Amino acid sequence: MYYRYLYSLFFLVILVATPSPTCAQSIDSLKLDTLIDVLTLQKEDVRTVNAYLSLSDEYVRVSEHTIGLTYADLAKELAHKISYKEGELEATLNMAHIYLNYHLDFKKSTNYYDEALQLAEELNSDEDKVRVYRGYSLVYTFVNDYQLAISFNQKAIEIAENMNDDQLISDLTAYGGSMYEESGDTAKALEMYQTVESIEAEHNFINTSFASLVMIAHYYFLEGDIERSLQMYRSAITKFERLHDYRWTSYGHAEIAKVHIADSNYDVAEKHALAGLELAHKFDLRKERADNYHSLSLIYKAKGDEIKHKKFQKAYTALLDSVIVDIDPREVGELNGIQEGSNNPYSQIKSLVVILILTGIVVFLAGIFRKKR
Repeated sequence: MYYRYLYSLFFLVILVATPSPTCAQSIDSLKLDTLIDVLTLQKEDVRTVNAYLSLSDEYVRVSEHTIGLTYADLAKELAHKISYKEGELEATLNMAHIYLNYHLDFKKSTNYYDEALQLAEELNSDEDKVRVYRGYSLVYTFVNDYQLAISFNQKAIEIAENMNDDQLISDLTAYGGSMYEESGDTAKALEMYQTVESIEAEHNFINTSFASLVMIAHYYFLEGDIERSLQMYRSAITKFERLHDYRWTSYGHAEIAKVHIADSNYDVAEKHALAGLELAHKFDLRKERADNYHSLSLIYKAKGDEIKHKKFQKAYTALLDSVIVDIDPREVGELNGIQEGSNNPYSQIKSLVVILILTGIVVFLAGIFRKKR
């Protein structure tokens, strides 16, 4: 373990001394100095785990997700070793989120969500159960299994309602609306978006989540209020930029571009989509790259530029083909088993088969024993 500390400390010092151009202007140097002091102590304790977790969060915050993943892994390993389950749970969730949102590796993210759910149940943490179920719902949205995605999201909403957490309910309902819309149920989507807008209006739009901001802007667009939609998108993008959240900034540009397309303002739409694409390339944001490819293909189609339309449509399709994978039935079954417990048919059948096999072995061995006697 001593060498692991030396490795992590050396790695951190190198990063501070030669910061990446993507995060040089926004990384919190004071926080990094404090964390270096903690790691220098070389102790296997809760404080060191939390230092790793803080480093992971800080680098993910500035879109250095590969570095963030490294520190989450270090935190997970040490937390497990010292039986610090809260830290192990947080590290596991971090890894699941990074694999989902940045690597688009659905199988790895699902595996980590499985681990996180077991830890959340052991710790009886409703808040973390919500994070897991939301993760599952996003995984299945990405692979176009909307029925399962909606089911997991609804599970998360029910827990949030028991917690009386309006902000969390709003955030989850915003995601749920987008799932219904992608599945083709626009009426249900509009109903959920309206719920989000009502919750946030009641709270004067204070501490509104990023997802809720974007979905309310989208709701205004679907309702035909272009000006109000653009105003909300501009406000959201300004907030994302101020907080240096490049993933949401890039996504915001892709979405506001679609509103400008509907308003026949193609040049402004193009500027937004190109700005979003630039961020996606700079910070290696694969999903947001696809979002902006799609917006650009729509823009050039509307402008009658077939060459550029085909170019960006091809890039969009190629990127989707490279990341959208099916989760095989075994994995779906295991995931449902975790979700539903003993009521899940797959789980019951698997248990029955195991019981029958064990019974068969016992009978066989008993027969041999009788013959020997």
